[in-house]
Amino acid sequence: ADSDTCFLSMHVSLPKISAVAGSDSERELKMCPAYQELLTKNRVELVASMQPADVRNHLIQENVLDAEETEDIRAHNTRYGTVEALLDLLPYKDDSAFEKLVEALQKTKQGHLAALLRGNVKPGAPTNVEVTSESPTSLTVSWTPGCDGGCQQRFEISYCRKGDSNFISPPLEVKDPEATSYQISGLQASTTYVVKVRGVNDVGPGEYQAQDTEGTTQEPPISQQCQDLLQHARVEAEENMMPEDAIDYLVTERVLEAADEAISLAKPGAPTNVKVTSRSPTSLTVSWTPGFDGGCQQQFEISYCRKANGDSNFISPPVEVKDPGATSYQISGLQASTTYAIRVRGVNNVGPGEYQ
Repeated sequence: ADSDTCFLSMHVSLPKISAVAGSDSERELKMCPAYQELLTKNRVELVASMQPADVRNHLIQENVLDAEETEDIRAHNTRYGTVEALLDLLPYKDDSAFEKLVEALQKTKQGHLAALLRGNVKPGAPTNVEVTSESPTSLTVSWTPGCDGGCQQRFEISYCRKGDSNFISPPLEVKDPEATSYQISGLQASTTYVVKVRGVNDVGPGEYQAQDTEGTTQEPPISQQCQDLLQHARVEAEENMMPEDAIDYLVTERVLEAADEAISLAKPGAPTNVKVTSRSPTSLTVSWTPGFDGGCQQQFEISYCRKANGDSNFISPPVEVKDPGATSYQISGLQASTTYAIRVRGVNNVGPGEYQ
């Protein structure tokens, strides 16, 4: 490591050409001045960061390097030396060598170096960053993207509770290059957060917006203690509570409005314990245990078809059983010695529920 460091400090600042495949006086610079300038401008970063093995192999495959040049470059036993030798050689190649170098860097997951050679820079800081409260557990952050630096950018969002300097790490990634807003979820209610946004491209992350932006989540509709109690009682309530009476009371007490009442209702649950018994050559009796009525009075519908020959044409419309307290019904007018498929469902003001 020490020898590499010494080699770097001796060479990166010198615009010289090392002895590769011939003396300086015998060779002619072929690469255009603009490409040469980019190699010189970014030489320090290229020497410090480039992983040259795969890049060299790509240049060999593309016939940028001949056999003699390849051997001379491989003779260097340090990474820094290999990169130095490669950069010294390339100006004597035509412009396609520069383009193949950029291509090699991109293909070997060194896109940040490829971006430097394209003249790209890191994105500019976003502006007009605003945070709005959407719910007790979420905030929406919006922004105007800064300059993309010459290549496609994405965004990163970091946040922390106000008074706490520990921003989340890693930041949230917003991969859509056209995005101008994002909803942060899973936050604490009635809490102020500090939010910051930055652009990221192949060169690297840009700066966050000039000033951190704050936003406060909404208060919960009921206290956390009450939410915990409701959650604890949920299973028992689903099995035993009579919701229609509870809803009527809450509407009377103006806890719920008419629209809330409608939202609280649901289609009936499917009946259970459906059984069919034969009473005569032309009738069958079906019995059931009603499912949850969905929060309002239900009635029942019974549909049936002959099972013989795979008949799936259930009667339509179904037989209506309008007594909300019914748990059985006799189907008459059937054919003797015939097997029937029978199904039952509840129906209320919201609509029909599922069959058993």
